[in-house]
Amino acid sequence: MAYSTISKPSLHFNTKLYTGNGGTQSITGVGHQPDFMIIKKYSASGTQWTIYHKQLGPTKHILFTTGAEVTQANYWNDTAPTNLVWTMGNQSEINGSGTTNICYAFAEKKGYSKFGSYVGNASTNGTFIYTGFKPAMVILKDSTSVSNWMIYDNKREGYNVDNDHLKINNSDAEGTSDDLDILSNGFKLRTSGNGENKANATFIYMAIAAEPLVANVGASIPATAR
Repeated sequence: MAYSTISKPSLHFNTKLYTGNGGTQSITGVGHQPDFMIIKKYSASGTQWTIYHKQLGPTKHILFTTGAEVTQANYWNDTAPTNLVWTMGNQSEINGSGTTNICYAFAEKKGYSKFGSYVGNASTNGTFIYTGFKPAMVILKDSTSVSNWMIYDNKREGYNVDNDHLKINNSDAEGTSDDLDILSNGFKLRTSGNGENKANATFIYMAIAAEPLVANVGASIPATAR
């Protein structure tokens, strides 16, 4: 097995390059238990980005497409990753014999990143998701239904509630609907739309911080909403 690692300790982010073996394989960890992994076989065409998310667990995976989560234990060998090792089953998409694969592994870090889930309520007074920091970027998807991957950031528009979305899984221009507020301690849904806040649907998300809830700049300075 060939692999290399590049570490970004401030975000607990690492990359791993590995060679598939077509069976069960344990891959050396990167010092942090991954909460979110994005993997692709790049030595062969016709494969999708495969995603592990801690809220889906080791029996499920999801793709960067509109598809819902899939229960298939041989992707992660029905074994949750640890800080020392993660295990792959005999799935050719991520562990084909002799193929070269890239993995981007993220671990949650208090004040910097958060990986979780929420349940939609189909209201413009939508679900509030506490992250413990002011997000710079939020990626979310209804994991239980056919839907788009939505991405929001703090660089476009620049104020609540106009945080326009882009879709990871297609080439559309940014949307103009009022979907969510970016707050000092998380984000709050402001739409009843199915793509972000479908009633009783479970959404997985990834959030990266712009600044912690209390910034460490001289004296403790509280973060503010947009």
